[in-house]
Amino acid sequence: MNDEGVLREKAREAIQSGRLPAMKPSRTWGGSGSGTPCSVCGEPVRPGQMELEIEYRRNGGRPGLDNYYLHVRCFAVWECESQHHLASGTISSNGAPDPPPLSTAPSE
Repeated sequence: MNDEGVLREKAREAIQSGRLPAMKPSRTWGGSGSGTPCSVCGEPVRPGQMELEIEYRRNGGRPGLDNYYLHVRCFAVWECESQHHLASGTISSNGAPDPPPLSTAPSE
């Protein structure tokens, strides 16, 4: 998938729907593609392509690991969108309700 605008939209949708977390992974590594569908674009990461795997530790009632597989470009777009959404407060990283927006005082 080559259209950056489409990738950004897919990444935002994955974050907002909860299919992908919007926080720094517990662990990240890369290697040859395994044919697994990319968690952003849905297309397989083929053996001739570089694949990044991100892993999150789950705590609480269902401890374990959640793993996601991404193309390098999809990872970069997801990472940018995650930072943007967390910084703007449009989503929360842990599924909790979003806090109310902060009011800003006029600068002098």
